[in-house]
Amino acid sequence: MTANGDGSVSVLLGAGANGFAAVRNYSGGSGRDAAAAVVLADFNRDGKLDIAAGGSHVSILRGSGDGTFSAVEILDAGPGANGLDAGDFNGDGWLDVATANPGGGTASVLLNDRSWPVTSPPSISIGDAAAVREGNTGAINATFTVNLSFASAVDVTVRYNTASLTATAGSDYAAASGTITIPAGQTKGTFTVAVLGDRLAEATETFAVNLNSATNATVADGQGIGTILDDEPRLGINSVSKSEGNGKTTTFTFTVRLSAAYDQAVTVNYATANGTATAGGDYESKSGTLTFAPGETSKTVTIVVKCDKLKESDETFYVDLFGASGNSLLGVARGVGTIFNDD
Repeated sequence: MTANGDGSVSVLLGAGANGFAAVRNYSGGSGRDAAAAVVLADFNRDGKLDIAAGGSHVSILRGSGDGTFSAVEILDAGPGANGLDAGDFNGDGWLDVATANPGGGTASVLLNDRSWPVTSPPSISIGDAAAVREGNTGAINATFTVNLSFASAVDVTVRYNTASLTATAGSDYAAASGTITIPAGQTKGTFTVAVLGDRLAEATETFAVNLNSATNATVADGQGIGTILDDEPRLGINSVSKSEGNGKTTTFTFTVRLSAAYDQAVTVNYATANGTATAGGDYESKSGTLTFAPGETSKTVTIVVKCDKLKESDETFYVDLFGASGNSLLGVARGVGTIFNDD
């Protein structure tokens, strides 16, 4: 892009390895003097670069985004302007123009009055909500943010509707729909969806919010995801490895833990199972139910292992957890007992 002595502006579009395409000339205004400086900027916030050319006046050519520009718009500046810059001088989010005027020893600032028409509307998108823990009762809000690619000169509206994924409307979250308005000059808005608390042990669940029927904007990214984290405790059991010893018996003590203290009783069943070790010969089978009182996080299960003087390979048996109460969820459900032979 060049400023020319006859007041015109020339644009040479890049053609890759072939250099540049044929020059395109644009008038800087009839009867005006040379264009002393040019600057590229998006003055009407449509996402496309415009040209401002300076001389004794300022010429604005609005870009169409395909390498062509509109007819010139003339703005008066100070005498002998031959320097030009763009910036948001009044902090309103719109680029203005400033010129240096050596002919009068002054500077001119032309504030953008936002009157230039936007050639295409902004795009609108929705982000995912931050993950929320559901709680045991009541509701907690998941907040979604809707963003515009740039501020519009008019209000923008868009409808939203929730949709179930792995979460279910009515039990995991409250179905919601409505219209959000982003006022002229602003770029974002928010709305909330209620996540419902319960005491059911569940995996992490998700639901969607879909945008549709936008006015004064186009929908670019129309789906946001809400993630519900379950806060009921998880149960797990460790593994134990020991030598069988040369006495009559030895004991293997397994620890069953809750991931967090809970305000209700939590129960889980357990039972031994053969691996390469055999119940009755190598260990004594055992089963039962563990009850964690409110606030408790740890219980133990002790299994009796029978000792012998036989030379044999290391052997294994299992302690399995099952049938957890509905306010808890099984994590590591199998503990492995490894009997080291020491003969």
